[in-house]
Amino acid sequence: MINKLIKFESMPWETPHKGVAQKVYIEDTNRLRLLRFNDDFMEEDWCLNGHVGFVVEGEMNVDFNGEMTVYKKGDGLWIPAGENSKHKVIMEKGKEVLLILFESLK
Repeated sequence: MINKLIKFESMPWETPHKGVAQKVYIEDTNRLRLLRFNDDFMEEDWCLNGHVGFVVEGEMNVDFNGEMTVYKKGDGLWIPAGENSKHKVIMEKGKEVLLILFESLK
């Protein structure tokens, strides 16, 4: 049965990397993540994955191969997968962001 209600408040925060915490729900080949980045986060490599999401709180910068885009509370993001959309999250000192991402695991 597919879960129709995801209660993030009852899920524990995971910390897969320094400066990031997440709550993850997976159903079949789809993943829903609630993510919190702070200024300790440093993305070493370019991300080639696609992301669709929404900024719930805060602000983050995303470097698209030298072109910086600022995402703030209320903004949506739609990043296609692949080399043409490679990106890195850049967190400014003192900033945090809370966002939700909808991702395909295929």
